[in-house]
Amino acid sequence: MQVTSQDMLACYDSKMIVRLSFDDGQQHFETELDESPVLNAALSAATGALETALSVGGNYSPEQLDSLTPNSLALAKRIICSVAFVYLSSRRGSENTEYLKAIREEAENYLDRLRGGERIFVLNNSTAKQSAGQASLVAPGAEALILMNGIAARANPYFGGVKQRLPIQPYR
Repeated sequence: MQVTSQDMLACYDSKMIVRLSFDDGQQHFETELDESPVLNAALSAATGALETALSVGGNYSPEQLDSLTPNSLALAKRIICSVAFVYLSSRRGSENTEYLKAIREEAENYLDRLRGGERIFVLNNSTAKQSAGQASLVAPGAEALILMNGIAARANPYFGGVKQRLPIQPYR
């Protein structure tokens, strides 16, 4: 998922974005935003914040993020632009800290909900839909239980060996 300066301009005031994206004191225009290393760094860091929140939650892989529906993609870009705007504004200090605080809280709240699985994105690809947001059961097989030396392995005289009670392969 690539978020561009045009996405940023769709979310926030163009004059403010241009002012925050350049440090040299010269007059710049919207057409120059694609070459702004400051804006590109903020967008990259904000994209990383979204990807990190989604990977911590374990609900999405990077491949699944490439198959978002148009509306979910627009929401993801909006979240990224909000976080990037906070990053840009915090570089210089903001004239309106209450406004900036509200944007940061809204973006962090949504990232927390995505991280916790309370909110999800809708995917185009049917195979990606099936695996996104699904918890996977990871249970040890008989060999792993023997190596753990837990109560199941030590109770052989009473209940029989672990291999007799459990299949060799892990549960699925």
